[in-house]
Amino acid sequence: MPIYRIYTTGPDGYLFGIPKVEECVDDKEAVEKAVLWANDRDVEIWDLKRFVARLLGNPLRSGVK
Repeated sequence: MPIYRIYTTGPDGYLFGIPKVEECVDDKEAVEKAVLWANDRDVEIWDLKRFVARLLGNPLRSGVK
């Protein structure tokens, strides 16, 4: 099974932090796991060097602390 990496992205679009590593059957499962993990943050999903998807967090949270 492929091993996916789910990265948190900042407001500038750059990846930061340590990625969550997930073993998934396919891209669909990786996206489903990323949605659960994202917690309203922007995330990117990668399968090695292959970009899979970018999920945008809650747009209403920008500027709110």
